[in-house]
Formats: sequence, structure tokens, C-alpha cells
Amino acid sequence: MKTGNPLTHAAILIYTAAVIFPIYYTLIASTHSTSEILSPPLSLSPGRDIVANYWDVLAEGTGRAGFVPLARIMLNTAWSPFLSQPGRS
Repeated sequence: MKTGNPLTHAAILIYTAAVIFPIYYTLIASTHSTSEILSPPLSLSPGRDIVANYWDVLAEGTGRAGFVPLARIMLNTAWSPFLSQPGRS
């Protein structure tokens, strides 16, 4: 069985890390408070504020979204295809 070129495997691992790390970093940052995010370095482990942060966005909304809860925005997006085309199949 041919294993392939080690340089190809290294390139794939580097590319995978370059794609996955920003996503991981964003998810980890969302679990920290604003003051922790703004005072570097940010820890690479989850923070304590995950429930409060996600509750604020899902149930209460944010200033950037016009104080509309994200859960409502997601529900409107899920229902809009069904409501915009009545009678079509």
C-alpha cells in the first residue's frame, strides 16, 4: 500500500489547521466576557460566560442586530421559504 509523499501530508495538515483554528478561536472567544477578549492574550480554553453570552444573543438580542433576539431572526429565516410561496409545490 502506497502511503504518499510526506510533504503532501504536511501541507494538508498545515492547511487544515489554518482553516480550523480561526473557527475554533471564534467559538472560544464567544465564551469569554468582553473584557477578557479585549485584554490579550485570550485563553484557548472555554470561558465561564458561555451561558450568559449565548442567552444574551439568542433571547435578548444585541445592539448590532437592533436588539432583535437571534432566535427570532432564525425562526423568521426558517419560516420565510414556506410563507413566501403559498400555493406552489
